Amino acid sequence: MKPLRCLFYGFAIWAVATLAFRTLGGVFFRPDIAWVALLLALVAIPGIAGVTLGGFSLLRIEPADRPAAAGLFAAIGMALDAGVIFNWHGCYPNLQAHLAGPFGAYMLWCNTVALLTGALLSRAAFAKVDR
Repeated sequence: MKPLRCLFYGFAIWAVATLAFRTLGGVFFRPDIAWVALLLALVAIPGIAGVTLGGFSLLRIEPADRPAAAGLFAAIGMALDAGVIFNWHGCYPNLQAHLAGPFGAYMLWCNTVALLTGALLSRAAFAKVDR
C-alpha cells in the first residue's frame, strides 16, 4: 500500500463532496426535514461504500491493508472538514451557519461508513482464507 496515494484519493473524494455541497447543498442537504435527512444518510451507505471499494480497486489495495487504506481515505477529509467548520461561510456561502452541526454529524456518518467498509471487507477476506 502506498499511503500518499491513499491520502490523495481521500483528498479527491473530499474535493468532489465539497464541490457538491457548495453548489447543490442548499437543494439536497435538508436536515430539518426528517425524511430527507434519513434518505441522505441511507443513500450514503452504498455511495460511500462504493467509493471506498473503488479506491481499493483503483489503488490495488490488498485485503490486509484495507482498514489502513480506509483510514487514510477518511483522515484527510476529516482534517479538512474540521477547518471547513471554522470557515463555514467561506466554504459554503449557500448554507446557513446553523447547518454546520448537522453537516459535521453527516460527515462523521460518511467517514464511519468508509472505515467500516475497510474493516469488514478485510475480515471477510481473511475468513474465506481460513476455511
